[in-house]
Amino acid sequence: MDKKKMLSRLEELVEIGHMEYYRKYRIKMSIPACTQMADTAFSMYIRAKEPYCSCCGKAEPEIKATCGHLFSRIWTQIRWDEDNAAMQCMGCNMKHEHHPESFRKVMATRLGEKAIGKLWDRRQGKPTKAIERLEIAEKYYTKYKEII
Repeated sequence: MDKKKMLSRLEELVEIGHMEYYRKYRIKMSIPACTQMADTAFSMYIRAKEPYCSCCGKAEPEIKATCGHLFSRIWTQIRWDEDNAAMQCMGCNMKHEHHPESFRKVMATRLGEKAIGKLWDRRQGKPTKAIERLEIAEKYYTKYKEII
C-alpha cells in the first residue's frame, strides 16, 4: 500500500476511532492489513520521537531513519512495545540484524537489564486480534500527531 493511502487510512482511523473503523471496514480488515497499519503508525511515532539514531547518533537527512526492534517483530505481544523499539539508521539496523550485541547494549543502557528481561518474558502469549491491532494503530498515530 502506498504511503499516501496509508496516511489517509490512519487519519480516518483516528477520526472515527478503532471500533467504528473496524465496523465500517470489517470485511476488508484482515490481520495482515491491521498489522500493516499498526506497524506504520508505530514506526512513524518511534522515528518522530527520537530524531537521531540510537546507536550512531546521526540524524536525518544524513541517514534513512528506521524503527529498530530489540526483539524480533515476530513476537506480537511486544512488537508494538516502546521499550522494544528505538530509532536506528538503516546502516545500524542492518548491522543489528547480524550482530545484535551493540543494539542490546544501547537498549540495556536506556532500560536496564532487568527491564529487558521482563520484556523478553512478556513476548509470549495470545496473538493480538485485528481489532487490537487497529487500536494500536490509533494509539500510535495519535501520539505521532501530537509530536509533529
